[in-house]
Amino acid sequence: MVLENGKRQNTADIWHKFRDKLKCDTLTASDFTAEMRIYLQPLLCGEHAAHRRQKYLDSPYDIYKGVDKISVISHCTDDDYRFDFLFDGISWQLAFIECITLPVSDMNAFPYSEFWPLDKKELQIRREKEISQLVHFYLKFKELVGKEKALACFYDGQGEFLCARSWVPFYRAKLAYIAYCAWYECRINGGSKKGMER
Repeated sequence: MVLENGKRQNTADIWHKFRDKLKCDTLTASDFTAEMRIYLQPLLCGEHAAHRRQKYLDSPYDIYKGVDKISVISHCTDDDYRFDFLFDGISWQLAFIECITLPVSDMNAFPYSEFWPLDKKELQIRREKEISQLVHFYLKFKELVGKEKALACFYDGQGEFLCARSWVPFYRAKLAYIAYCAWYECRINGGSKKGMER
């Protein structure tokens, strides 16, 4: 059970309320986090998104309660889609819809090094990272504002932190970032990093 407006609420109720709004196409800006509203609201709202909404509504799902979020994995015919909800102090808001969930949900013992492969998803992750970097570099270099800003193009800490929060839904942000970096090094870059206890 989780708290909403001072009242106890079953985690399944959060998803059911969201599904009701999804079904009726009555989601509003307040149903999404401020950070992701610009992306998620057009993805789910309006006539053009009816087929996508129906796909999520028709699919079986699993609900997971994390430390500070609720995650729902909708098992659609084309892929598994994870919906992450965060509590903003007033209500639960959709923070992410993601098809990538790194398999690091059971980190109970350290050092941790059981990074299971994601098969086809790992290639998608590589491509997503490469394209994101290229776009990032292009936009920065396009500005041509001098050496310092050009060098700043090679730093993408915000993007890395966003990946960790989006792809590792079961932990607080700092541990998710550590797990993400270790997983990425081991599975994508082929390294041998391990999550270590500090």
